[in-house]
Amino acid sequence: MADARLREFERRWTETRAPADEEAYLRARVTVGDLAPEMLRLAGHCGYEPALNALSQEVARGLRRGYEHIEGWAWAFEDWGREAAFRAFLALPADSDEGSLTNWKGASQEEIEEVLSNLGYAAYGAALASPTSVNVQEAVAAKVVPWALGYQDPLPPGLLPSWI
Repeated sequence: MADARLREFERRWTETRAPADEEAYLRARVTVGDLAPEMLRLAGHCGYEPALNALSQEVARGLRRGYEHIEGWAWAFEDWGREAAFRAFLALPADSDEGSLTNWKGASQEEIEEVLSNLGYAAYGAALASPTSVNVQEAVAAKVVPWALGYQDPLPPGLLPSWI
């Protein structure tokens, strides 16, 4: 696929903001190597419909089937590595974790490793803390999907340690 064709998909989606146009754009990006298939799967794991629709039916069906509990869904972020898991943790509603994003700037590797090992419990706690006002999965998706798809990084600069 020529670069011009990819830009045409991008232009169409930018103009219309239609989910079908974004799906086509995402498929084209994967085809030309501009988007890693596993990052498209990560966006699908977050429940992002254009990503789910851009994936194969088999993969999308597995992701849509979901998990029995929020903990399993949260722990599955480890499949995409430490950075994805830590980003998921940082996206949890602030009143349910240990404070704001800035509290984690400069955290030690040991502190972050502990957080990652307890990600499922943190997500469960977030769901219990505000079951009606905040959907944990939507909160995580809002912070993880733009990064996974390479649209933007919603985290403040310097928050993630270089080793992650």
